[in-house]
Amino acid sequence: METNHGKLMQRAVRKQIRIEIALRNLKPADVARSAGMYTSTLSRYLNDSQDKPLPFEVLDAIAVALDMLPEQIIANARGLLDDLRKEDEE
Repeated sequence: METNHGKLMQRAVRKQIRIEIALRNLKPADVARSAGMYTSTLSRYLNDSQDKPLPFEVLDAIAVALDMLPEQIIANARGLLDDLRKEDEE
């Protein structure tokens, strides 16, 4: 069973990936192609409203497409946790 913190971290990672895509002025379709998946698959992973765990293989492929390490995405996502907690409280 996943904890609330785990679900919150999943949301943070997904949000951070969207931020990284935007910072690089990339289109999700380009990232999906580079990661070896369909655009619809990437969209499903990034917009999962149930906060299911993102498979590491998927995170790794997306990170490579963004010229990053998965660990960098996770570290950057940790910085979003406080804001996401506040959003949940509202």
